[in-house]
Amino acid sequence: MTNRDEIESRSYRDPQGDRIQAVQTALDLKMSRFSPVDSVYQGFYIQFEPDSAQGKRALAGSEGIVGSRLTAILCEQEQDRRTYGIELKAPSGTSIVVLKGQESERIIAAIQAGWSVNIYLSLVVFSKETDSFWAEAACILFDTEQEGPLANFTKNIVYRLNRGTHPGLELNQEQFIRIIESNGAWYLTKDTPLPTLKQGEIIYRRRKVWREYLVEAAASGKVGCKVAAIFFWLIVIIAVIWLVARFIF
Repeated sequence: MTNRDEIESRSYRDPQGDRIQAVQTALDLKMSRFSPVDSVYQGFYIQFEPDSAQGKRALAGSEGIVGSRLTAILCEQEQDRRTYGIELKAPSGTSIVVLKGQESERIIAAIQAGWSVNIYLSLVVFSKETDSFWAEAACILFDTEQEGPLANFTKNIVYRLNRGTHPGLELNQEQFIRIIESNGAWYLTKDTPLPTLKQGEIIYRRRKVWREYLVEAAASGKVGCKVAAIFFWLIVIIAVIWLVARFIF
């Protein structure tokens, strides 16, 4: 090889490689404009069993509706005011369970950091062998500085829970950026597997059915919703009476 060939070889630049490098540089620049996802968002599922007869009745009854938002309250020692757990309450204020240990640590940290804490019932399971219930809830925690897009993303998740799907909640950096750029319209299309059931366990509730929408609406306190719920149940009662009368006579 001559000196000229050697110089030309060293000065040659691959156009394809230049384009790849340019795309990668633009992507890195774009990624750097957003906070690391772990510093502003956490999404995960928790499982819990009610720790009282009151909590058990809540899950079995109208307060155990899929998509119901549970309130998370810090539990503190009265003497030294140290936080030791998270109490989950149904929409009516009924206490369901006090989470302790690893189940509550991330929620405690989010509350103390001033994040938005969103916990929604996603599944209720009944055990025939122990005559008891346990439940699963979707936890979506995020920094309020990203409230607009992530609040919309949360509504999307709740909508899918109501329809009986089991959406993924964990996000990587690229997925998080897509949510922010779409103002919460983007979501993971792939669902995560349901929890594994033990022998004798059955899924008691997995989706919100139409009558539960009415129950929830009536419980919201809105006059129009209450009237609609009362009107619906009157129709049901009249239909039952008509069927019974027709059968007897």
